[in-house]
Amino acid sequence: MKIKKAFYHIKSICCFVWFFLNQRVKSNIKINNNSVIYLTFLGIRYDGRVRKSVDALLSKGYSVEIIKPVDAQDDDVVAWHPNLTITSLGLSGSFSHFPYIFDWKIFNHLMRSDASRIYCRDLFTGVMGTLVGKKTGKTTIVDFYEWYSEAKEYDYVNKKTKQKSLWKKKLFKFYERYICKNADQLITNNLSFAKGIAQGIVSIKKFNIIRNIPDDQVIKTDEKYNLRGFLPTLHHSKKILYYVGQLSFDRKLDTIILGMKELPDCVLIIQGSGHYVMQKMLAEKLSQSESSDRIFFLPPVPDCYIISYASTADVGVFICDSQDNKMYNALPNKLFEYVYAGIPQVSSKGPEIEHIFKNERIGVLFDAYDSQTFSKAVQAILDHKNYDLIKESVLSYRKHLYLMRDFDDY
Repeated sequence: MKIKKAFYHIKSICCFVWFFLNQRVKSNIKINNNSVIYLTFLGIRYDGRVRKSVDALLSKGYSVEIIKPVDAQDDDVVAWHPNLTITSLGLSGSFSHFPYIFDWKIFNHLMRSDASRIYCRDLFTGVMGTLVGKKTGKTTIVDFYEWYSEAKEYDYVNKKTKQKSLWKKKLFKFYERYICKNADQLITNNLSFAKGIAQGIVSIKKFNIIRNIPDDQVIKTDEKYNLRGFLPTLHHSKKILYYVGQLSFDRKLDTIILGMKELPDCVLIIQGSGHYVMQKMLAEKLSQSESSDRIFFLPPVPDCYIISYASTADVGVFICDSQDNKMYNALPNKLFEYVYAGIPQVSSKGPEIEHIFKNERIGVLFDAYDSQTFSKAVQAILDHKNYDLIKESVLSYRKHLYLMRDFDDY
């Protein structure tokens, strides 16, 4: 098995190098002007952003084929539209090995396809799609906000996060610049990312900035999705703090676990999926916590159910590693999902989040590396007078949410 996998990755690297060195060799494939190939590194079921952008393309009359890794996270989604097909190709593991952004099966499929557009959902697929676009004349649209040249990675030997090595930073910066220069259209979800990714290579005006705001129809909630139903009876009177998202190394979840010590009248529900090493670390952290009986982990749910669950919480929680450039500048989906759920929220600091919190007064910020600031932020919100005022602001802001850019140009 290891030999087969090694051969697979060696073949991918060789193909990538050959194609990259021969970018000027054009394909003679006939292009169908009304179809799109959509590439996603992650699954569809638990990433509402995929479905949202695909639905936007379908609504404009395009035929869409989603290409995803065959082993993408427990993804049993079937096509939900007559003009949509879902194809499983390649291995997500290909994106975990050098050169990190290539899978030869997917690339070969792209080259042979008659689709007129390639929509790349992330940095990993962005280089591959852009390279195909240059060779075939297909229009390439890259939707990414990773800013991977500055991201951290996990050190499995020392069991901690660390900055990427210099050579990796330079490699990912090269990928980012290649995409910026060669993609026909660029998308990200906030101005900080647009400035960071462009890095002086292209004008930030080349970016379409689209906030990841839920579709209007998901404001309606369903009473059967109630977080309190997961709690023991003795905790039913306590306030519910709700974190939903990835259990990943770039989220400082240990901070909010430790902060629960100062919040005896609250329970914390953490819902999401994550790497097994991260799950093990959180289990160890939880066993050391004096508040372990008030902290609950739930498995991930499809994106369409999140707002229903969140509406039964008292406070939404978001946290990410403020020492990670990518995460510090994020504008998370969760901010808008909590607003649509009608609940105040606490969040770790970041320029994009802080701007909205300051202008819309929908929550309180805390330090991702200081558990006491987390507990104080929650206490400030739960003060009866503050809670009513903040909730009023949340409901007011929900009425005025809108997409900054639409998919009309695609």
